Amino acid sequence: ACHSGGAVRAHQVSASGAPTLFRAHGRVDPDGTRWLLSDAAGTLYVLAIGLTDRAEVTSLTLERLGQTVAASAICYLDNGVVYLGSSCADAVLLSLSTEAHEDGSYFSELARWENLGPIVDFAVLDPEGQGQGQVVTCSGTRRDGSIRVVRSGVAFDERASLPLPGVKAMWSLHASGCGGGGGGSGYGGGGGSHGGGA
Repeated sequence: ACHSGGAVRAHQVSASGAPTLFRAHGRVDPDGTRWLLSDAAGTLYVLAIGLTDRAEVTSLTLERLGQTVAASAICYLDNGVVYLGSSCADAVLLSLSTEAHEDGSYFSELARWENLGPIVDFAVLDPEGQGQGQVVTCSGTRRDGSIRVVRSGVAFDERASLPLPGVKAMWSLHASGCGGGGGGSGYGGGGGSHGGGA
């Protein structure tokens, strides 16, 4: 589709007026006149493109459908059913509707598949002291972040151990900033991880 120079109506939907970063898109209609868009905050939109008989764009209309997971893949299936896959949240199956629900959204959730990734931190626990480890993970990012407990299928083999007399605890430090030279973090410039202990 191309723009012939006529007036194009564009509607930007944003609470703050700031530009929106779309992370995923999926075509709804075969002719490409309607698209589903998902931004980094997990807001789902529908973009309607007005076309002439010569495939010239006459209007762009962006409507907010509601808040869901921050999608990295959108696949419109059929009959108003859409699948949202996410690299930082659960995957969901939604049913789109033409009328708003009580929460103001234009869809309802049909199914959800849990996603542990990305795991930004984790701890291994054995709360009952029976050698049955559990992994507590900090999963997801931003508003999709969560704490998950993995109880089944967890096994650990100790390959090596190193005694550290006098050490009570260990942790990692992450340098802020990037690049070398100025703007360093006190760790010789550049981002990276540095060990710490007590």
